[in-house]
Amino acid sequence: MHKYLNLPHIQSAIGVNLNYTPFNNEIYYAFQQAGDMVYPGPLQDLSALFDKGARVAMYSGDADYICNLMGGEAVSLAVNYTHGR
Repeated sequence: MHKYLNLPHIQSAIGVNLNYTPFNNEIYYAFQQAGDMVYPGPLQDLSALFDKGARVAMYSGDADYICNLMGGEAVSLAVNYTHGR
């Protein structure tokens, strides 16, 4: 699969200009052991931060299926806080 997804004509057909890299278990386990996993209530956590006046930068990858652009946008639009829209 990796070789296939990195073929120039396949990348051109699916509109990407970078090589596919598989998931790295070592990095995943390092995040897991550090406690840097997704917490149960990210919307509530973000709301509390905003209500306390914290400035937050949210960023997402346009070629990342885990932290993807559409998911990041959905979260940013769903956050409910005192001075929100």
